[in-house]
Amino acid sequence: RFLRTVETRTLDRITRAQHTGELVADADLEFAAEVLCGTLYYRSLLSTRPVDENAVDSLLDMFMAAYGASR
Repeated sequence: RFLRTVETRTLDRITRAQHTGELVADADLEFAAEVLCGTLYYRSLLSTRPVDENAVDSLLDMFMAAYGASR
């Protein structure tokens, strides 16, 4: 239930970004929300690597490179 709430909030945010033209129109945002959340939870729960500012920034850079409107 917790993960679904986080995914829903993430999906809401990236959907707003898509509607404002920040993300490409044809992106599968449900999948993107799963990947964004899943990556951080994997790192937090199953890895010894930290979920720090650098990890979040790197994940968002990859996300924007794939889904950003200016790609």
